[in-house]
Amino acid sequence: MVAINQLHVFQFDYVLFATLSLLALAVISYWLRNTARGNRTVVIAWGWLPLLLLGGYFLVDAAGRHEKRRLQKRIEGLAPTYAEELRSMGHAQITPATAPDDPLYLAMIEKQIRWLQINRAVADIYTFRKSPEGNQLVVDSETDYNRDGRYSGDRERRTVIGEVWTEKDDAISKAYSGTASFDDEIFSDRWGDWVSAYAPIRNLDGSLDAVLGVDFAAEDWVAAIARARRFAIGFLAVIVTIGLASTSIISILHASLFERQKAADELLIAKNLAEAATTSKSEFLANMSHEIRTPMNGIIGMTDLLVGTNLDNQQREYLRIVKQSATSLLGLLNDILDFSKIEAGKLELESIRFGIRDCVEKTIQTLTFRASEKQLEICCRIDPNLPDTLIGDPSRLCQVLINLAGNAIKFTEHGEILINVQQDSRTGDSLRLRCEVRDSGIGIAPDKLDSIFAAFSQEDTSTTRRFGGTGLGLAICAQLVKLMGGEIWADSQKGVGTTFYFTTCFKISPTKLRSLPEIEALAGLPVLVVDDNQTNRVILDEILKGWRMKPVVVDGGPAGLAAMRSASAAGAPFPLALLDCMMPEMDGFEFARIVRSDPDLQACQLLMISSAAGQDDHAKCREVGIARYMTKPVIQSQLAEAILDVIVDSDTEPDAVDQTDSRSHLSHSEASVDTGGSADDAQSVEDGPAMKILLVEDGIVNQKVALAMLRKLPHHVVIAEDGQEAVAAFQQESFDLVLMDVQMPVMDGLEATAAIRRIEQSPARVPIIAMTASAMKGDRERCLAAGMDDYLSKPIEAQLLYEVIAKFAPANAADSATKKQ
Repeated sequence: MVAINQLHVFQFDYVLFATLSLLALAVISYWLRNTARGNRTVVIAWGWLPLLLLGGYFLVDAAGRHEKRRLQKRIEGLAPTYAEELRSMGHAQITPATAPDDPLYLAMIEKQIRWLQINRAVADIYTFRKSPEGNQLVVDSETDYNRDGRYSGDRERRTVIGEVWTEKDDAISKAYSGTASFDDEIFSDRWGDWVSAYAPIRNLDGSLDAVLGVDFAAEDWVAAIARARRFAIGFLAVIVTIGLASTSIISILHASLFERQKAADELLIAKNLAEAATTSKSEFLANMSHEIRTPMNGIIGMTDLLVGTNLDNQQREYLRIVKQSATSLLGLLNDILDFSKIEAGKLELESIRFGIRDCVEKTIQTLTFRASEKQLEICCRIDPNLPDTLIGDPSRLCQVLINLAGNAIKFTEHGEILINVQQDSRTGDSLRLRCEVRDSGIGIAPDKLDSIFAAFSQEDTSTTRRFGGTGLGLAICAQLVKLMGGEIWADSQKGVGTTFYFTTCFKISPTKLRSLPEIEALAGLPVLVVDDNQTNRVILDEILKGWRMKPVVVDGGPAGLAAMRSASAAGAPFPLALLDCMMPEMDGFEFARIVRSDPDLQACQLLMISSAAGQDDHAKCREVGIARYMTKPVIQSQLAEAILDVIVDSDTEPDAVDQTDSRSHLSHSEASVDTGGSADDAQSVEDGPAMKILLVEDGIVNQKVALAMLRKLPHHVVIAEDGQEAVAAFQQESFDLVLMDVQMPVMDGLEATAAIRRIEQSPARVPIIAMTASAMKGDRERCLAAGMDDYLSKPIEAQLLYEVIAKFAPANAADSATKKQ
């Protein structure tokens, strides 16, 4: 007999499992170390895994032993049962002399075969008696191992009664002694490998007759135990897998939480640094704005004052260049401040009602002089179907239009600039506006179109030297358009021209800011339009038709005269003609002279609309009898008023020439500076009541600028050089108005205002006007919150200063300006 169960001693299956577990943990540890960088969880896993494997070893071994005992009990239970049945059948009667075809012998073999069929795990059943030669077989069922229905080969060869089996075993000896036994060692013979159980078969008198053997195939025996062990190993594998997966998940979560916490900490640090940087940047910009605007106020103010003195032509030209350079410098400063505000998220939009037509047309009209200097025609078309009044930020819309149209003028040498404003879409009370600015300039290369809206970027860096600029204009436009809920883009062809498009979103106001109901009375009025520029003809034709007039449009003076004579001959002369000034063959003035000299035509009222006013245009208009002189692009509301004036008022004098104001009346405090400070600017307020004004200003130059502006008015001015002096003066004297600088030594303007408000005794509040170079976001609000009544940013425009003074002038100012008793 060969013992083969020693294979289990080596526990090969469990050794393989433990090796794979350790390898898996090693791989996971390496991965975690390089990804999650979790050390603590990995160390815990390495600490627990050996304990798990050691406990698992005993669990697997116990599972194998349990299965072995179960099979043993089953076998041990079968052998005595079979032995008892064979005894009852008369097994003692079978001897070596029994014939192979003895019915009892055949019945016992048949009985054994049925047992084998019922118990598939049993491989063989046999009986034997002890003889001097060995174990003498009595009844042996044999087995049809290959299930072919016959016994063949050595393994299936039937044994005969009396064949001797020489194997010896302690279990067999025990059975001979009368006790059932089980041999768990695998033995081999010519029939195969077996595990066997033995039970004694007794005679009727209780003496030992024979021993019954029951064989189980060793292969099935080992497989059953292995299955039990593998089941336990599978259970352990699940536990180990869960443990390793948990280790990985915990480590990853720990690392993720750690990284998130680290990122959150870094983000908080970065946020604090960014806020600190933004604060420092805002403070720096505020200081720079103040420091730059203060001397700029002196430069521009003194230049304006000098223009009002007796100068020769060369001196005036020098001053014009100084003023132009100062204004350009201030524009650059405004661009940088705007860009910085947008970048820092400090720029907020207004939400006010405004007339879209007046807003756009007045804005574009401020560029007329620049366009006329280059002999460019600037045209502005506004869709007649647009609502008249919108709600939003008109100053920022105008800022974008000025920037784009200004660029168009800068980069165009000949041709025209067209601004077209129309509806893009409309939903309920919301309107999406689409604006186009088209020029016939140098154009932009297609591959540069995507980069022109980046900060400090230009299509060609060489243009910076030729045309100037910071490269911030389009970047600011893009950001402003985005803030207004729109987008901006451009189409261009090199050498042909560029068209910029942008959209913005506004609310539609349910009420109009202004209306001209009298214009309805002019419905059906024939109007002659004489202009050589086709775009202007289309625009004027559209405007007049929108007012339900009947325009006739011609492209020059000769065609206009022909149209007038034809209408007069037909008995329906034109009561009104709109003339362009500069036209080939016959200009507007020559056309007017011919009309005034012709009795059939001279009743026609003439309005001249020019690209730019010449120095002697007003005198020429009076000379030739032109009723009104207006600047392109025409402002529709002013054109309507002019038409009403000359048509409805039949007594209009032919020399009553009007010139529309070309300044942009924007509320944005950083709009381009106009030429203030002339005597004409003060004319509208110099007849007002004399006031006693306290001027609080620490800068000598700014004191002189303010005094020079105020001397044009009949006011008495007292100067204080800082807030402390201002408070002291206020305690000693009564004032009708205080012009207060903000940033001053000793005591600033905000502190001085608060002190004045505390010591005021009169129930009437003395107006305090901030007059400061602080023009950053929140400066106006901060001044008003401190107790001031209005705000002017430096450089100070003389006209705005005069208007503010007139706004707060008391009726009894002259009487109230007395010294305190």
